[in-house]
Amino acid sequence: MPGLTRVGFLWNTNAPAGALALGETEKAAAVLGVRVQPIEVRQAEELDDVLTALARSQAKGLIVFADPLTFTHRQRIVQMAAQTGIVNGDRRA
Repeated sequence: MPGLTRVGFLWNTNAPAGALALGETEKAAAVLGVRVQPIEVRQAEELDDVLTALARSQAKGLIVFADPLTFTHRQRIVQMAAQTGIVNGDRRA
C-alpha cells in the first residue's frame, strides 16, 4: 500500500503465538519503512477502545493475528476499523 507508514497489529495476549507473529511482522515492516503499533487485547470488551485509540494514532492499516477471540469478532473488527478510518471499508471478513 503506497504511502503506508504505520499499521496496527491486533493480537490477543492470551495467544502465545501472537508474540512471535508480532516480532516477525515488525522485522518485515522495518525493511519497508513501516512502523508496527502493537494493539493488545484479552477480551472482546476491549476491542472498541483499542481500535479507537489506534485510529487516533493515524494508523492506516490493520493486521489481525487470528485466534479464537479475533476470529469470533472479525466482523466487528472490520466494521470498527472501517468506521474509524483505519482501513477503507472495502475489505471483508
